[in-house]
Amino acid sequence: MSFFSRFSLITLALTALTLAFGACGDDSTDDTGSETTTFALTVTVTDDAGNAVEGAVIALSEPVATKESIQLGGDTYEATALTRFKTGADGSVIIADLPVQNIDAENIDYHIRAFKSGFDSGSADLGAISEDTASAAITIAAQADTVDIGLGLFDYEKSYRATDFMARSGIGYDDLTGAFPSDLSTYKTIVLGLDSSKFALMHSEFVAHSAELMSFVEAGGLLYVFHQNDSGWDADLF
Repeated sequence: MSFFSRFSLITLALTALTLAFGACGDDSTDDTGSETTTFALTVTVTDDAGNAVEGAVIALSEPVATKESIQLGGDTYEATALTRFKTGADGSVIIADLPVQNIDAENIDYHIRAFKSGFDSGSADLGAISEDTASAAITIAAQADTVDIGLGLFDYEKSYRATDFMARSGIGYDDLTGAFPSDLSTYKTIVLGLDSSKFALMHSEFVAHSAELMSFVEAGGLLYVFHQNDSGWDADLF
């Protein structure tokens, strides 16, 4: 075997060893040596005086595992079960089994927002996760002049843009998402959040209560439908 042939074989062997050790060093592991794939998040919400805020809705930057099907490459979510994250009496909520990575195997940089009628929204950036637990503290400031117009709000969108609109506008509301009221006469306006037509659960809920919604409108109530991706879905309602 010539010198050049031996040199080529040695070079190939060293290259293979380098690649092998490099691949072994790329895995993210926790203290136990196993890869972290999910984590539990504790979110605590207080007002600007440091008091715990009960009933604040928590929005995450990424969809959680409550969607039956996800259309890859788009943002169509067919929800058959609704998971709402709301703070308890102590102002906190624990959200379990959140994914560390998205469907493209990229680490998720979580952005968390908190909403409550009568308050400005608040937020926190969690960043990439390397442990199996994490926490975030959010402060929301009470609004001095919240306008009460008798509004009931259904907002199934994961980013809660309709809820955010109310907070930015200083409009008070009752959060009715996932809990259709037995008596709509206590409201003057019912608002359906943005992109609601994407959610099978909301569609079926409003079809089931279409008679009550029609009676609400006929009695002088205002049913305000924010932007929908499918303009034909409301034909099922009325």
